[in-house]
Amino acid sequence: MSTAWLVEEKNRDNRSKVFIFSIPNVGASSSSGEYIFNLGNIKSGNIFSCKVKSSSTDFDLDLFEKSGQTYPSIYQILRMEENNLEGSGADLSSTFINREETQEAKIYGIITNNDGINATGTIYISLEIYY
Repeated sequence: MSTAWLVEEKNRDNRSKVFIFSIPNVGASSSSGEYIFNLGNIKSGNIFSCKVKSSSTDFDLDLFEKSGQTYPSIYQILRMEENNLEGSGADLSSTFINREETQEAKIYGIITNNDGINATGTIYISLEIYY
């Protein structure tokens, strides 16, 4: 398990934050394995917006409340399929709470590269969270 690199964290107001993470290259036709997204002190909240950007042409993003999950899962927060190099985004309202035995301020993600020829390049993920 690796930790997604926190590129930027901004307070939008006193109840919301925007986190921007980066994940390095995911090889052609492979999965990143599980990544940890550290959310400062936020153990539960509502993902209001999720945006992804990469030079890849076809990859999926899955986010989970609990470590060790795969799609599909009862602990799944969201799934964004067939993201592309133009960038993809979703305005949504996905409530989450960290489901580990000892609650932590993190969620977990997996990138699956569906492109059989090209690696993804660096993937940037922006999460706006209300807490």
